[in-house]
Amino acid sequence: MNIAILSRSIVHHDAIGTDIRHMYRLFNRRHVCHVYAEYLMDDTLQPMDLEELHQLASDPDNLLIYHHSIAWPRMEPLLRQARAKVVIKYHNITPPHFFRAYDEHLTTQCRKGRRQTRQLARRKHGFLWMGDSMFNLRDAGVAGRPGTAVVPPFNNTEHWRSVTPQPDLLRRLVEDPKVNLLFVGRLAPNKGLDFLLAIVADFVQRYDRNIALHLVGKRDGTLAAFYDLLDGMVHIHELDDVVHWHGEVDDASLLAYYLGSDFYMNCSQHEGFCVPIVEAQSLHLPILARCSGVSSETLKDDQLILGEDVSEYSAAIHLLSRPEQAPSRDFLRAAGLVSYEQRFRNTVIEKLFRETLQEWTGVEI
Repeated sequence: MNIAILSRSIVHHDAIGTDIRHMYRLFNRRHVCHVYAEYLMDDTLQPMDLEELHQLASDPDNLLIYHHSIAWPRMEPLLRQARAKVVIKYHNITPPHFFRAYDEHLTTQCRKGRRQTRQLARRKHGFLWMGDSMFNLRDAGVAGRPGTAVVPPFNNTEHWRSVTPQPDLLRRLVEDPKVNLLFVGRLAPNKGLDFLLAIVADFVQRYDRNIALHLVGKRDGTLAAFYDLLDGMVHIHELDDVVHWHGEVDDASLLAYYLGSDFYMNCSQHEGFCVPIVEAQSLHLPILARCSGVSSETLKDDQLILGEDVSEYSAAIHLLSRPEQAPSRDFLRAAGLVSYEQRFRNTVIEKLFRETLQEWTGVEI
């Protein structure tokens, strides 16, 4: 069986790119796998051209894996006309209203992408919809149909074993008497960053300034108005010494932030999966999460999931950071690690992925 993995872009330090690379290596153990992308920034993957893709798609013995995360109109006819088996790996597309006030192009791309999702979902038979989460299948409007499955994305958690945390940074974080909060990811409007800043402001107002928020992720040049809003919040609440924007960092520094922080904060309003939750769980970092989107599904049981009152978060941080609350922090760490080991270790994901595809294709993967 020949296999093509399709994605509009494949880049490093990206959750979808990580998922693709793991699939690519898995498929090439027994089969021949190539990738097709308009923007390919990974020379470890063997690309194919459009003519080769059409030829592969015309054979019913072959397989197409389409990673759907943004509008890609030129692929829709190919998917509909393909005689090869087609898997739609749906990573979710952010609803356009999150970007409407900040960037017209991103708003349009998200709107077109979600329209394309609905168009693909109208085909009742022939595709296997593979969602990162049940939330994604519901979002696509295909949950409960035959030919659907939930398979979490592959991740890079095992990679951390070969990485040495940046020693000076880790030492500073561990020895810092402040409560260190961590956010990792794209700095986008759907991530609830304004809510996160409001939590920190509430903590400072109610308790003290013994807190630091570390945000790791790059700013998008098209979202300047959004960052002006966030920077304005920092200025108004006098948080310049509390909120730290680190941009993109290398693996050694990222590992140091995970290991040296006290809590991981997830305040996202819309998320298809949230890989940093899995990374935090694998590295024994307690998580405080907002009950919205996919957070409760990815976190699962025995984790701290709160609502829309920022004072609940600041009170939880204040309480759980006390020395006598070490058993509570250990409970959250242990529950998170169990969730990771049972559901998100790559060996677990690979088994589920292989079994799902083998049942659907009838071919050993």
